[in-house]
Amino acid sequence: LLTAEQVYQLETYSLPDMYNRLRPNLVTLVDGFDFHDNELDSCLGRYDGQVYEALMERARLN
Repeated sequence: LLTAEQVYQLETYSLPDMYNRLRPNLVTLVDGFDFHDNELDSCLGRYDGQVYEALMERARLN
């Protein structure tokens, strides 16, 4: 278990630093799992790059 202070330290310092270090490689890391867009059922990270168009279409259909 973590103390409140440890959680605060993680949220304030450790996690943002880790996110900044990972950010340039995240697409490659996720692509390594080889999930297809239709398996994820997500508009984000589309292979064709049409993220916003797909989000609008999905919103229109729901």
